Amino acid sequence: MKTLKDIAGLYKTLAEANLVSGPTRAYKTGNLLNQVSSRNNANSMISTPSKGVYVISLNYSPEGATYGKFVEEGTRYMDARPFAENAANSPELKRAIDNFVMGKVDELLVEWQSKMNNKMSNAGFVVS
Repeated sequence: MKTLKDIAGLYKTLAEANLVSGPTRAYKTGNLLNQVSSRNNANSMISTPSKGVYVISLNYSPEGATYGKFVEEGTRYMDARPFAENAANSPELKRAIDNFVMGKVDELLVEWQSKMNNKMSNAGFVVS
């Protein structure tokens, strides 16, 4: 099962790849790529606001390259090149997230089954 850190790393890698190639290419000096790479790490990208809720976010407009917002969202003079959004919507990232969620569901089911087995045993039933 992929961990949240693996998923955050994949998200970052896909966003970086989108910056250097393809229709969302936004690479001239390399500053935006370098800032996005250095300012996003798995620990800073992951938050858990409440139990069972996981948030993975990429800072696409980090200090030193705040113009990343204009690249991502566009301006009235320039079309958007949504490198972070395209990374978030990639099939590869979606598969990784699905695998993580299914692993968490499996863990919860095993935990629930164990609790139910203990309750049944305590009530005098034979659990096999």
